[in-house]
Amino acid sequence: MIQASLATTPASLATPLASLATPLASLPVDDWQFWVATALAAGCVWLVLKPLLPRRAKSSKPAACPGCPSGDAAQGAPRAKHVDLTIGGKRVKP
Repeated sequence: MIQASLATTPASLATPLASLATPLASLPVDDWQFWVATALAAGCVWLVLKPLLPRRAKSSKPAACPGCPSGDAAQGAPRAKHVDLTIGGKRVKP
């Protein structure tokens, strides 16, 4: 009884495996539009997944701003210029 069930198992698995090979064999790999559409789809998948992937640390010294890779902003920002306050053309001291 056990031998009979084992003998039918490989035959029953052959049918689903053959049905998986059929869609892959029917892909139009010789068509240029297939490769353009595949490249566009892969690029879109990359753009969607890129923000979700972890980033590598660039240096041991943290930058003050994300747009400053060298860390120049961490060394000191330029001081703001002071401007005199005028009301009606006359200087007013705060």
